[in-house]
Amino acid sequence: MAMIKSALYQLTRFSGLHRWAYRRMSNHGQSIILCLHNVSEESNLLYPSMKPDVFRRLLRYLAEHFDIVSLDELVEEQQGKKPRLVITFDDGYKDFMKFVLPEIIELGIPSSLNVVYRSADENWPPWTNQFNQLIHDIHSKGVSRVLSFGGHDYTLGKSKNHDVHNGNSLFWKLFNASATERVQFLGKYRELITGKVDYMNWNDITECVSQGVQIGCHTYSHELLHSLKDESQLQREIVQSRSDMREKLGRDIDILAFPNGQYNQAVVQLARNAGYKYLLGTEEIPYSGQEEVLPRIALNSDVWGELIFKLHGLNRLI
Repeated sequence: MAMIKSALYQLTRFSGLHRWAYRRMSNHGQSIILCLHNVSEESNLLYPSMKPDVFRRLLRYLAEHFDIVSLDELVEEQQGKKPRLVITFDDGYKDFMKFVLPEIIELGIPSSLNVVYRSADENWPPWTNQFNQLIHDIHSKGVSRVLSFGGHDYTLGKSKNHDVHNGNSLFWKLFNASATERVQFLGKYRELITGKVDYMNWNDITECVSQGVQIGCHTYSHELLHSLKDESQLQREIVQSRSDMREKLGRDIDILAFPNGQYNQAVVQLARNAGYKYLLGTEEIPYSGQEEVLPRIALNSDVWGELIFKLHGLNRLI
């Protein structure tokens, strides 16, 4: 698969397919909303960060080929000669302050940052980050370990490909489990987690606001909203988090980014009633102007060819 991907990226580079896709997007009046996460020198086995030098190159490529706008401008204004593009960041990693904020200030690029309330308040890692760190730390030590869940055993601590495969298989089992089951699993193996990713605090976020970054909510704890049955939990994740964030920052919070892009109609209705103006998903398609939940394209790789391939939607043609 890696060899096939590499060949496709090279084909994109030398055939001009990305330029064809760019013109196609312009002709159809489509726009792109990007979803980025961590920009860092550090990496993670299951969820690699985008390296700072790749991020700088990406920003300059986007500024040259797109009209980079805010969410308000995307929804309210007509498209010009270039396709419009919005840049959003999820989770609120601490490295945003070092590697992202200076770059967007220098280039005058609008962006939005969607933070997990509890992460900002307590430097607390959501379950997805805890899980990714667990798999990464086991792999880094190179010592074979067996993790058990749902009647299945998952061996880790072997080759990279082996650990990525088993780690992803286990992730999706947990993804489809209940929140209680995920908490119990992570508690069982917590002593194996030795690394840690830091999150922005409220002082950091306030600094971003002062520099023109629009702040959105990524819920209270990054729980999977579509699977929550308890109404009080949904209220805390969607409604109370917005209210508390507004009190911290002294401004309205218009954006709700659904964790892992998961939602249902009840969640959408609750978010609308709470006062959110923009609801963000991760459907991996361009924005046409008709969607109630705005689709975003996630760029998490630090491989340049892969970024351009996905940015221009060429992954949807195969």
